[in-house]
Amino acid sequence: MNWLEEYQKDAAPIPLNILCRFCQSGRDYWLITCLNKFVVNFVEILEEKHTNNMQHYFTFLASLYGNLIENRGATIDDQLISRLIPFIGISLKSKVEAFKYFGIIISCTLAVNVSINDEIAKNILKLLFYNFEISFAEITFQTANVICERLELSKLPKKSILHLINDFDLFQLSDLLLKLMSKYEMVAFLSLFWRILIEQIISEKTSVDSKNFFTEFLITLLDLHRLSDKQAEAAFDLFLDFIEKNKKEMEEENQKSKKIFPKILRKQIKSMIVRFPNSFDLIRKRRNKLIIQKLMEECKVSNLIVGN
Repeated sequence: MNWLEEYQKDAAPIPLNILCRFCQSGRDYWLITCLNKFVVNFVEILEEKHTNNMQHYFTFLASLYGNLIENRGATIDDQLISRLIPFIGISLKSKVEAFKYFGIIISCTLAVNVSINDEIAKNILKLLFYNFEISFAEITFQTANVICERLELSKLPKKSILHLINDFDLFQLSDLLLKLMSKYEMVAFLSLFWRILIEQIISEKTSVDSKNFFTEFLITLLDLHRLSDKQAEAAFDLFLDFIEKNKKEMEEENQKSKKIFPKILRKQIKSMIVRFPNSFDLIRKRRNKLIIQKLMEECKVSNLIVGN
C-alpha cells in the first residue's frame, strides 16, 4: 500500500486511472478482491435502509470496474473475469437497489466490451431474471437485449424465462413488454423470447391449457399496432425456422409435413403478412422459396396478397 502514501500525505483524491492501474497490479487483482469483500460485508451487516443511502460507494465501484473493463477490452484475462462474475452474481440477487443497479451496469459493460462465453452470458441472464421485480423491469429487459445482441446468443435460459412467465400476471407482463417494444426495438431479446413461446406452443409435451396460454401470450405480443417492421421481420424469420425444421423432420421420417401452428396463431401470422408487406418481402428475398410457400399455405396466404 506504499503507493497510497503520497495521496494520504496531501489528503488528495486518487485519480481513477491510478486506481485502475493498481487494480491490475501483478495480475492478481488483489484490490478488486478487497473491494468486493468490503462491499459484501457491509451489505450483510447493515440494514437495507442504510445501504440504500450509500449509493456513492456503488457509483464509485461501477465507475472503477467499468473503466477497468473498457480499458482492457479484448485483452481482459480469466483472472479478472473470475473476480467480477461472482460479485456480479451477488449484486444481481441483492435486494439493495443501488447494489443491484451496479450489477446491471457492469453486466452491460462486460457484454459490450468483452467476448464472454455463452455459459457465462446465460448465467448472467438467469441472475437478471432472478427475483424479477417490476420496478427493475425496463432496465432488466434492456440489459438482456444488450447481452443477446452483443454476444449474438442463440438461446435464452429457458427455465428462467418460463419461471418469469408463470410467476407474473399475463396481462401485466404483456403490457409491460408491449410498452418496452414501442420504445425500443429489442429484437435480439424478443426473437429468443418468442422462440421459447413457440417451442412451448408446438411441443407435444405441452398440455392443451398451457398451449392456449402461450398462444394467447404470443399473439398479444405480436400486436399489429405495436410491432415495428424490424420486429415483424424477426417474427417471420422465427416462424420460417420452425416450418423448415418441421419439414426436415417429416422428410427424415418419410411423412408428409403437417401444420404446426394452432389455427388462431395462423390467422395472426396471416394478418401480420398483410400488415407488414415490406418486412415479409425482405424475408422472401433471403429465405428458401419452398419454406416461404409452406408458411403461406399453412396460413392460407395467397400469392395475390403478397404479390409475385
